[in-house]
Amino acid sequence: MPEDSPFKDPTIIKSKVPNLENEPTIKILLYTDDPTLVVRQIAKDFGLGSMISHLETHQLAFANISITLKSRYPQLTAKPVQRINRLLEDEEKTEAFDQVWFFGVHQINKKSFSLGIGGGGPDSELDKDEVEALRIRMDAGRLGVLVTGDHANHRPPDAVENENSPCADEARRERFLGLGRALSRCIPRAGQLRDWEGEPTANPRHSINTQVVMFAANIDTETRFQEDQVPQQLILKTFNDAGRPSREGHPHPLFLYKKGGAIQLFPDHLHEGETTIPKELNNEWITVNGIRPKPRIIAFGLDKRNGKKFKLMAAYDGDAVDAGRIVADSSWHHYFNENLRNFPPQSRVGLPADQIGQFYANLVLWLTPKHKRKKMADTMSLWLAQQPTIAELAGPVPSQHIDIMVNTGRMAKLLLAEVASDCEIHELLQMIVPDRYMRRHQSLYFPEKRFTLSPLPSKDLLLGSLIHVAPNEMPESLMLTMSSAEAVLVRRNAMASATEIAFKKQQLRIAGTAKLAQKLFGDNG
Repeated sequence: MPEDSPFKDPTIIKSKVPNLENEPTIKILLYTDDPTLVVRQIAKDFGLGSMISHLETHQLAFANISITLKSRYPQLTAKPVQRINRLLEDEEKTEAFDQVWFFGVHQINKKSFSLGIGGGGPDSELDKDEVEALRIRMDAGRLGVLVTGDHANHRPPDAVENENSPCADEARRERFLGLGRALSRCIPRAGQLRDWEGEPTANPRHSINTQVVMFAANIDTETRFQEDQVPQQLILKTFNDAGRPSREGHPHPLFLYKKGGAIQLFPDHLHEGETTIPKELNNEWITVNGIRPKPRIIAFGLDKRNGKKFKLMAAYDGDAVDAGRIVADSSWHHYFNENLRNFPPQSRVGLPADQIGQFYANLVLWLTPKHKRKKMADTMSLWLAQQPTIAELAGPVPSQHIDIMVNTGRMAKLLLAEVASDCEIHELLQMIVPDRYMRRHQSLYFPEKRFTLSPLPSKDLLLGSLIHVAPNEMPESLMLTMSSAEAVLVRRNAMASATEIAFKKQQLRIAGTAKLAQKLFGDNG
């Protein structure tokens, strides 16, 4: 029986807020080329069971999660090959996968078939039909992608040429090829965000070791440090309110934690891979109306032996051009049982295990296609409207007075914080903002404070506007005569109108503050 048989049926993770109307389900495909290593079981070193358990304890508030594991070689033999284009097409007969997480192990096509590290076979690499299937869905914003791998090993001695490779492969004859290269190198855009050839390797002379030493030992060979309860500390890139890199600002949404904190701790490993950003972006990187989102390094790791900083994680946000999002990670060890054994899913807030589990939940949310995140925002809006406390504050005749809107929004934010993570609140607020505000920004960080001189409205004002303005746009008598699709469109238009009002009120507040400052402190001549 193949090792991935426990995932014959998907694992369903229910949302924190049950019984919500039209609650979406986010469908994830975990795709591997080694069913003997990358399995569902928690006992196996390279298993993904611990990560799944973390997701079960860090549910999203406004969506369910469905997780399916599939192997390229379901029968543990070279044939048949379970190609990803077929998996995607078959799933679309019911409801399509929303994202694919690649956990490839093999390096390159080989003459003889084998499994395990150093394994592979004649069909290890994606063919042109598979790459095209991914490209169509990623370009259309229907599919998010996580690409992983690990350090490089020696090129297999029986590696074969691939004259029909769907992407250029000038480095095919390099001495060292990265683990996971065969499955992920040709994935559109995503394959360009990891180093697949050359260093780092597992050799201590040119490896990357993020383990934290807890007792006298040879860190270059001691594996227990990656299995203990001491994580590595991340070095996070930060961004200003408009989502541009800034020394002072916010971490990438993937690393938003709780109560305004950041996820700073991560599983460690004694020989990681590395992510990268292409020196020049080729035609795969989509441009629309002069807008071309760029991939970014969003987190660094540190080799404790020599103080070397390395690129641990990269991300691409294609929302502005309606393309799928991408995350590239330096190592699949950040997701495997071996590195999570001492980070139990049921952990107190603030502990490393809880931070790691929250990252996995953030990753699911962030990679979800925009159309489904919009459905989640619809669900969030309906849930807020159903809360008795909100209905009492809003009153029978909703007000557009700024102080009343802010007070209502503050209560809405408190209610949301009880069920949703900082990342989920952040991402769903992006979905209620009109596209014209988002086109040139990879993310808008709405201020937490009630009063701010930022050009962006605070979360309090934004949520308050949503509650006080949107219902006026949707009379109940009108809603009853509409189809569900028409009702959703009306609600979304109403939410857009509400956020426009929030932006305008914030602009008026800034103008008023500037006028007062000029009056108090201006030049008296």
